[in-house]
Amino acid sequence: MKTGERTLLRKANLAALAHDEIKRRITVGRLKDGEKVVLGDLAKEFGTSIIPIREALARLSAERLVTYEPNKGFRVAPAPDAEEIAHLFEARVVLELGALEVGMANVTPELVAELTALNDDIRSRSYGANFEAFESFIDLNARFHELLIGLTHNPLVIDAYQRLSYHERIPRLLHGSGVNDIKRIVVEHDAIIAALEAHSLEHARSALRAHIVDAYERLPQNWPGHSLRPLNAAIPAR
Repeated sequence: MKTGERTLLRKANLAALAHDEIKRRITVGRLKDGEKVVLGDLAKEFGTSIIPIREALARLSAERLVTYEPNKGFRVAPAPDAEEIAHLFEARVVLELGALEVGMANVTPELVAELTALNDDIRSRSYGANFEAFESFIDLNARFHELLIGLTHNPLVIDAYQRLSYHERIPRLLHGSGVNDIKRIVVEHDAIIAALEAHSLEHARSALRAHIVDAYERLPQNWPGHSLRPLNAAIPAR
């Protein structure tokens, strides 16, 4: 590997590390809605130049976790409002159920075993109300659903799902309440796994759609200005 290639790799790694750390600070509430993100301060803290910080923030902007205005710079994006929450869940229905249709033939015993292990891990843990106390659930649950999307073996679909930033944006709404339906979630995961193991597309679609819609309907309703509408009824439950 040439020196120039090593330099590019190092820069790419720095940008990725900066992206992950800034994203985590937004998710846990350490960086607040509307707070200005100062590139120079982060570069100094991370011990790097401004370039990887700018790259990280550009990616976070594409993921709608920060906003950018010319001559004003980057700020933490507001948490999703009621309509955006509905759009996030509807996008999940489209992408995740579509992933099953495209990728059902790619279900393997190894995948079923990995999904089962993740769900058992979720089942075995204890969680609390602040983000640090339910962060492990967010990570495990995200991995579970990313494996379903990965059935497509399609990098464009995988990228589209990642850019939703669902697993980073929704937890911002759960500070102080936590995830209070873990037992129901793991039972719903069990139903999805059983359908995949049986290679039943019909049952897998039904179980996954019910899981997503139920999660939406179980969201707290007491956020200021939030009144969740029913999810788009035009999405069929086949």
